[in-house]
Amino acid sequence: MKGVRLVIIKQLCKKDIKLTAKFIESKNKYEESNVGYCSDTYEEICEDLIDELEEASHENPFILAYEEDKIVGVVGLDYDDENKSAEVWGPFVEYENWQYCAMEMWKELVKRIPKKTKFTFFYAAQNVNCIEFAEKLNTKNIDCYFIMELNKTSLKLNAYEDGCKELSNDFYEDFIKFHEYTFKNSYYTGKQIIEKMSDNNKVFIMQEANDLKGYIYVEANTEFKEGSINFLGVKASERNKGFGKKLLACGIKFLIRCHNIDKIELTIRKGNTRAMNLYKAAGFIIKKELKAYEGRNN
Repeated sequence: MKGVRLVIIKQLCKKDIKLTAKFIESKNKYEESNVGYCSDTYEEICEDLIDELEEASHENPFILAYEEDKIVGVVGLDYDDENKSAEVWGPFVEYENWQYCAMEMWKELVKRIPKKTKFTFFYAAQNVNCIEFAEKLNTKNIDCYFIMELNKTSLKLNAYEDGCKELSNDFYEDFIKFHEYTFKNSYYTGKQIIEKMSDNNKVFIMQEANDLKGYIYVEANTEFKEGSINFLGVKASERNKGFGKKLLACGIKFLIRCHNIDKIELTIRKGNTRAMNLYKAAGFIIKKELKAYEGRNN
């Protein structure tokens, strides 16, 4: 096959992390090779790779491709053992025959993962190589999303709203039921969110007369001064009453005032106009568009 040369495929080792992180950073900063699930900066990528290797429940979840002594490809997984699912990192490729290199790495990777694993791919709309790769795996395009971003200096909320409180164990059962109903098959279950709650990760709720009206779940990465809004939900019967704005303001207040976060990101389905208008009113702007694909290794 024209353009195909022998590449060496190997597992990621700790000694490879710095070079691998630099390679991923060099690719992920451009929209035409951007993978929406991955971090953008070298330091964060290094930290994520270290965490993934330490937490791997199966054989090493990252594969590298080399041409002589140069990295030309990386693909990996953030594997969730409880849900038997994985978010895909990459493929990131710098090789003459892009698809050949990507597919050779993928063949090696899936050998290490249980059958019937659900894979999810998030790619920038301009990343035509990765989109073609996902489609070759017989995935289905499940949706399109926007990544929205708020810088602290762009905040448009004049005053932070009151009336929210932290989720307590009195509302755990109601919260889990509401989360599972509102965000079916999401990347975190309600139980997992509760387990992740900490000084940096908080669930805030709106409730009246012991009735849960809505909630927001936010995470603060204090090392990089970045925050994320992972979920915001209000019961359908309680919408247009200002609960969403109050919850959003409460989450932003926690991230900025309590942890001095400079930048907050969130992911939103492209067609969710109601939520998008809420975020825009607070100062969020669209950073990039993602296409999401889903498949299994049968």
